[in-house]
Amino acid sequence: MFPAIQVVILAGPRAVRPELHAWSSQLFDHHTIRHDDWPRDAIAVRRNRLVQWFLDETDRAWLWSIDDDMIPVGPEAARQLGTAPTIALAESDAEVAWCRAVGRDGRLAHRGNYSAACCKLSRRLLERMARPWFAFELKADGLDVASCECAGFAASARAAGASIEAVGIVAHAGIGAVAPDADGRPVVRFGEQWGT
Repeated sequence: MFPAIQVVILAGPRAVRPELHAWSSQLFDHHTIRHDDWPRDAIAVRRNRLVQWFLDETDRAWLWSIDDDMIPVGPEAARQLGTAPTIALAESDAEVAWCRAVGRDGRLAHRGNYSAACCKLSRRLLERMARPWFAFELKADGLDVASCECAGFAASARAAGASIEAVGIVAHAGIGAVAPDADGRPVVRFGEQWGT
């Protein structure tokens, strides 16, 4: 399915969760796991290397990148949260489509901006953007980070005229996340219970 999309699980040195690998291999014709030896705290470098690989080694129109600590959210959990399931990202025509991510604290991360944890990016956009695609913005004194690499990418994409759309949701794997039960009461659910 979805032959124009190259799905890549951006993985560090650890093994990718079987649920995430099964999800990508069952739904997408072109999927791979990209292990990167850069440390996790060099995430901007890892994301830039992924984009360069995509441009150099594939001819797909879209790059769907999902971090190895994410679990796709199925239709029922998404409905409870009032959003679309993760797979809805595949249908978006926005040059940058992204899923809201339920953070480790059980709250939505990157509210209203952009998160690279699970996103679909247009080849045409990536080819016209200036490099680096992902970079941390530093505070004026250069002694601290002002925003994550996601915010830097979103600003550069907007400057290149991209449309950016939040579609669907993902959750951190194995980490508790808050979701409403059938009566609207918040309950903690774990990655394996979100469904794919």
